[in-house]
Amino acid sequence: QSAMVDHAELESVVAARVCDLEHLVASCRGKVELMLAEDGQGSEDKLIRSMIGEAVKAVFDDVDDVDEYTSLTEGFGKGLTLTVADDMSAEDELASMKHVSGLMQAATGVAKKLGVDAKDPQMLAACGEFLLEALYVNNLLSKQASAKGVGYRR
Repeated sequence: QSAMVDHAELESVVAARVCDLEHLVASCRGKVELMLAEDGQGSEDKLIRSMIGEAVKAVFDDVDDVDEYTSLTEGFGKGLTLTVADDMSAEDELASMKHVSGLMQAATGVAKKLGVDAKDPQMLAACGEFLLEALYVNNLLSKQASAKGVGYRR
């Protein structure tokens, strides 16, 4: 937890990122009153994650066309996994994003379409995550959660 505080103190602008949406699962648990066909443990979490994914897909589709970014998946072709986490600073996340060819330029394009300042590291990191999640929910990337954060890969 101290790492989270340290990063928060360093950043002058705070922006919600897709990795922050994971906290919605715990906060929504018990509030979704549906009869689930699969009544096992984790089925409610699975449903909530699916709803979040559909929301990301719908919002991204309103802003941009995910098909314009399918070439980004090639940057993950050699086993590269890009990890994002809510306790990772925007600067660190952007440094990681530079390892995926074209991702920084694509995130800048998404920022412009959203009307946010692409020169602000927080906003650019948020747009990069938004794009990665859009690629994931459209089955163009895979995603795996771990203790370190969420890893996107091909």
